[in-house]
Amino acid sequence: MGELHLDIIVDRMKREFNVEANVGKPQVAYRETIQAADVKSDYKHAKQSGGKGQYGHVVIELSPITAEDRADPKIGPLIKDDFLFINDITGGVIPKEFIPSIEKGLRETITSGPLAGFPVVDVKVKLSSAPTMTSTPRKWRSSWRPRWPSSRASPRPSRSCWSRS
Repeated sequence: MGELHLDIIVDRMKREFNVEANVGKPQVAYRETIQAADVKSDYKHAKQSGGKGQYGHVVIELSPITAEDRADPKIGPLIKDDFLFINDITGGVIPKEFIPSIEKGLRETITSGPLAGFPVVDVKVKLSSAPTMTSTPRKWRSSWRPRWPSSRASPRPSRSCWSRS
């Protein structure tokens, strides 16, 4: 709908139904998405604040969620809010209690995209390896929040990455 359509509807509401409406500038709910496939990135968290330090290093792979992923009976149900987190860690490289914190941090990160600050949709993140992970205080585990890994993995501006909801 255009601005003229909205003006006409507001005018009709006033005339026919005696309803006042607060009218503002029309807004579009933009979204960002990732277009590059299988972009690897790593994130290192190192903090020393006296006593035992905190250190964590994880490697993730970012890719867009495809139609095949949505149709797959094993993967489809795991997609929540246009976000798919796959834990591909084997051998206990990362202790199991850290995995939910990593997923939570990634979910918080996609609420504001790197390109224009709009929510990021249709993202598949695979936690592929973690060279080193040391035990850290519970406070850090609950607040692990990585930044966007690199400009190559960040959403690209194009017609296909913007959509209205």
